[in-house]
Amino acid sequence: MSYQEKVDRVASFQNSNELDSKPETYGRLDSGTSWIMVVASFAINFIVFGTGSIYGVYLAHYTANEFKDVDRSILQLVGGFAPAIFAVFSLPAGMMIGKIGNRPAILLSCLLFSGGLVIASFATQVWHLFIGQAICLGIAISLFYIPTVSIIPQWFDKYRGIALGLAASGSGIGGLVLSPMTQAIIDSIGIRWALRINAIIGAAIIIPCTFILKPRLPPGPQKKLIDYSVIFDRKFLSFWTMGFFSGFGYWTPFFMLPLYCKYYGLSPSTSSLIVGLLNGGSAIGRISMGQVSMYIGNVNTIFLCHFIVALSFLVIWNFATVTWSLMLFAIIFGIFSGAFYTLSPLIAPQLYGVEKLAQVNGPFFTSLAPGCFTGTLISQAIITAYTTHQGDQTIINYLPMQLYLFAAYILSCVFILILRFQLSSKIFAKI
Repeated sequence: MSYQEKVDRVASFQNSNELDSKPETYGRLDSGTSWIMVVASFAINFIVFGTGSIYGVYLAHYTANEFKDVDRSILQLVGGFAPAIFAVFSLPAGMMIGKIGNRPAILLSCLLFSGGLVIASFATQVWHLFIGQAICLGIAISLFYIPTVSIIPQWFDKYRGIALGLAASGSGIGGLVLSPMTQAIIDSIGIRWALRINAIIGAAIIIPCTFILKPRLPPGPQKKLIDYSVIFDRKFLSFWTMGFFSGFGYWTPFFMLPLYCKYYGLSPSTSSLIVGLLNGGSAIGRISMGQVSMYIGNVNTIFLCHFIVALSFLVIWNFATVTWSLMLFAIIFGIFSGAFYTLSPLIAPQLYGVEKLAQVNGPFFTSLAPGCFTGTLISQAIITAYTTHQGDQTIINYLPMQLYLFAAYILSCVFILILRFQLSSKIFAKI
């Protein structure tokens, strides 16, 4: 069977259906309609993932104002819960979408996203934030991400990697735009209206895109979502463990950089700009690393990216105390860490074929949950342990935290290497 025929046999991410050899389709591959789907997916990524990635801007305000008496680690846990709930809810979300369809799922995602931010805007207790900016946002991400990540591959053959990279770059561009914009709104009319305006913008973007996004292939009878022959395969275990360790290091810079900037005397507007640059770098990486992978392979590229990320913690962030050096770290970390979300969905069909896309990607994203739940919390615990007070002066040693992040990404590199040599023993092979 040719690759083109295999593409036409895949219905959607949550279905992985067996279709007739000449299935009915709703459009041509690599057509103008295909790129409209990319634009719609980009827009939803822009507002939903972009909002999740700028929690550090809200966190800096919470710790200095409304919730200044609350333990900082608890407030950081709110930000970590959203991506963790997304990872945990990926499997049940896939089952749910298989029952109700893509469009109702994305509309429900919109309701949870905007409703959650409105709830957070009225928060007077920390548990209100957990409901609004953790639980609602996390479930919303999973309900929109699974349909969009399944629809785009159906519409492309030749430009599939570029299309996925462009769609995924919306999250980075969203963070780049939303970070300084949100800080400006907070400075002018307060954090409560910043949250409400974010909710309104989200609804205005997601609702129209819901009626644009559609699968190219019709649904068919569902297959089992969990394939145990995949889950217990050695290659999948290496792939999963790579995600497990990288999850402990990924979110900490997003949440900690505003507080780190504050410690070194940078203004809130400057720190929000640095977080924006981190997200902008992520957008660049999601596109450019997809192109690099065309020459050296997906697995080789993700190893290179994770190794550079690991080095950036010690070689750049450890010495970054002024604006230009923090900007440099944010851009480098953003470019090479952002590639994960473009390359990992491409590795799944490389390992097991496009027919098992759901059975690989669904369980794989659960690997991120432990790190999302506890990674930033561990970082904060390390910072607290290495914080000393001399009179009125607070001295923080950030190096132990940076070593922890370095170790997380180096361990992920070890398992990428294991996967790479499970696939080929040739050192210079394109894998």
